[in-house]
Amino acid sequence: MKDIINKLKKNEPLSESDNKILLETIKEQGECIKYYSQNFVGTWDNDDAKINWRAVKCTEHIEEKIKEINLK
Repeated sequence: MKDIINKLKKNEPLSESDNKILLETIKEQGECIKYYSQNFVGTWDNDDAKINWRAVKCTEHIEEKIKEINLK
């Protein structure tokens, strides 16, 4: 992603795989934001509830999508 961001800052064209990675990243981050935008009722104990599981899964999903796209 850092390479893509640098290209965007320099107004350089993105390759097809860059565009796919960017799209998949934005989609997954949107899902993550939607999850964290929910109203959670009750008091959370971070050690028991593991409320950050979605952020961890978001990162894992993005990394897997980047690998998958780069292998094509």
